[in-house]
Amino acid sequence: TGRQLDYTSAEAGEDAATRELFRTGRTMGVFYTESPASRQLCIKSDSADYELLVLNTSIIRPASNRFIRIYLERLHGAPYQPLHESLRDVLSETFGVMVYQEDVVNVSAAFAGMPLATGDGLRKALSKKRPVKALAAYAEEFSAGAAALGRDPEVAQQVWHMVMSFAGYSFCKGHSCSYIQVAQQSAYLRAHYPAEFFAAVLRNGGGFYAPFAYVAEGSMVPDG
Repeated sequence: TGRQLDYTSAEAGEDAATRELFRTGRTMGVFYTESPASRQLCIKSDSADYELLVLNTSIIRPASNRFIRIYLERLHGAPYQPLHESLRDVLSETFGVMVYQEDVVNVSAAFAGMPLATGDGLRKALSKKRPVKALAAYAEEFSAGAAALGRDPEVAQQVWHMVMSFAGYSFCKGHSCSYIQVAQQSAYLRAHYPAEFFAAVLRNGGGFYAPFAYVAEGSMVPDG
C-alpha cells in the first residue's frame, strides 16, 4: 500500500508484544538476536529488559560465552562471591563475570592497580591477532601489581585467566547498547507488522537463515 511505518518514535523497548518476542526467543529476522544461540539465551534469561538484552548480546561473543552458564545461574538467583572483593562493584551489573571490553580496563585497575591507560593498552593488545609478545609484558605488570596489593597468587591467576578470555572476539558496552536499540525497533516491526517485516527481510537478502526459513516463520505469524 506504500504505507510508511514510523517505528522509531515508538517506545519499542516498553512495548508488551515486542518484549514477549524477546522473552520467548521468537526473534528470527530480528537484528543481531536471531541466531539459534541468541534465541536460546533470550529464552533462558527470560528477560526483555534493555540492560539484560545488552548483556546477552555481549556475553554470547567468544570472549565471555564460556561464562554463560554461570551468568544464567546467578541471574536466576544463585548466590555467589566475586573472585575478589575488589571486583564486587566493578562487575556488579554483570553478576561477577567479565562481559564487556571495558571490564578488562576496570578489572586490571581494581585488582592489580594498573593505570587505566595501561589497562586500555591491554584491552587493545587482546584484540590483536598475535598479541603474545605484548601480553607477556602486561602479564608481568598485572602479576607485580597484584602482588604489591597483597592479592592471593591463585586468585590472581583466576582473574588473569578471565582477562585472557578477551583474546577472543568481544564487544564494548556502547556497541552492544546500540545493537539492542536497533534490535528492539526491529522486533517491534515483527510484532506489529509481521507480513511487511518478513517481506523486508527477504528483500534485503535475508539474514542468518535461508529464505525458505523466513517464509516458513512468517507464515506461522498472524498479521496484526
